[in-house]
Amino acid sequence: MHACPSPLINVLRNRIVAGIRLICMCLYLKEEDVNSGTRGLTGAVLVLSSEQAFSHSLLIGFPHQAFAQSILLPFAAVSIVTGIAFLLVSLFRDQKS
Repeated sequence: MHACPSPLINVLRNRIVAGIRLICMCLYLKEEDVNSGTRGLTGAVLVLSSEQAFSHSLLIGFPHQAFAQSILLPFAAVSIVTGIAFLLVSLFRDQKS
């Protein structure tokens, strides 16, 4: 049986989507607006948060495991991809200069 998603889940999903949009906007800022060091640091923080979300999703016990994995695993996937994207963009921008 699959229960209807609660309003809390919808709020969390909307905030995650808004965060992803904000991250994508930051990736395309001009060099004068944000330096490459800041992008590299942001990428490193996102990679670390992805690792933490993944490990926590596997450590949560039985009653709440399915709910936690439905939230934390997609977050881990999105944050690892955006973290690597930030790191690559900062590396390529540093190579140009």
